[in-house]
Amino acid sequence: MKAFAICLLVLLFSCQQTPQKSTAPAALLFPQDWLGQWRGTMQIVTPEGIQKTLPIGIELATTGQPNRYRYLLQYGTDTTDVRSYELVATDSAAGLYLFDELNGIRMEGYMIGQTLYSQFDVDRVRLMTSYQRLGDSLISDIVVVGKDAIPVTGDTIMGRDTIPPVYTHPVMSQQRGVLYRKN
Repeated sequence: MKAFAICLLVLLFSCQQTPQKSTAPAALLFPQDWLGQWRGTMQIVTPEGIQKTLPIGIELATTGQPNRYRYLLQYGTDTTDVRSYELVATDSAAGLYLFDELNGIRMEGYMIGQTLYSQFDVDRVRLMTSYQRLGDSLISDIVVVGKDAIPVTGDTIMGRDTIPPVYTHPVMSQQRGVLYRKN
């Protein structure tokens, strides 16, 4: 009987699965793992299709000041269309950043997962932006939405339920760039 119990214990221990090492990529640190020069191509797409394809460049670099980074955007090959901003880590532990255009315009940014989001209104449009590290690429996505609501739906009472108003807005265009770090 004792031999049976020992054999059973050996069998049980030999059947246990060994823990597998995670093959998921390690989370990238923002902005440290995003620093550098990025180059790629951006397409501007409307409901009618691709309107324009152009080169895009993004550079993120340290400034020598804590929590402040140089954030440079370049559209096209024309060096006159370069936008020099600063990215300020206002509370990086909470994922809060500030895009400072250095002209009085400051827009909040929110790091969620591996994506930096920002949303803001300019004149009659709303821009929803995201920058995402995906493998060895950086994806820049800007969706332009009209601020005027198309039809308002809901806004009624059905039985005992009060249905809130729901506003939809026209999606006008998408500007999507895929960039790779320049060596």
